[in-house]
Amino acid sequence: TWRKEKLLILSGFNSDQFGYNFGIVPWASATDGQLDICILKKFNPIKLPWIALCLVIKKPTWIKEMELVQTDHLKIKKNAAIKFQMDGDPFPLQEDLNISMIKKSLPVLVPSF
Repeated sequence: TWRKEKLLILSGFNSDQFGYNFGIVPWASATDGQLDICILKKFNPIKLPWIALCLVIKKPTWIKEMELVQTDHLKIKKNAAIKFQMDGDPFPLQEDLNISMIKKSLPVLVPSF
């Protein structure tokens, strides 16, 4: 489904944490093969304390300006106004961004004892 709209933030999660025990989508899982997408639409700045409180107490569904979606792929069409970052590092968006989840794709070595 294609959409065109102005957003404040679009974030994708494959885990329940940003770091330091803080996360926007507490049910996001690194093992379900789904990308949890958080879409935050522009809001009146007077609502910022409420939005911050909802995020701190892990109740994102209480924020009416926030939409939460699960998918295994996402495509973002290039737009000069988009500011893109991954793991906190900024990247120029040179072309359309295609994100796909690959189930069980991280091999992990565990020493035997």
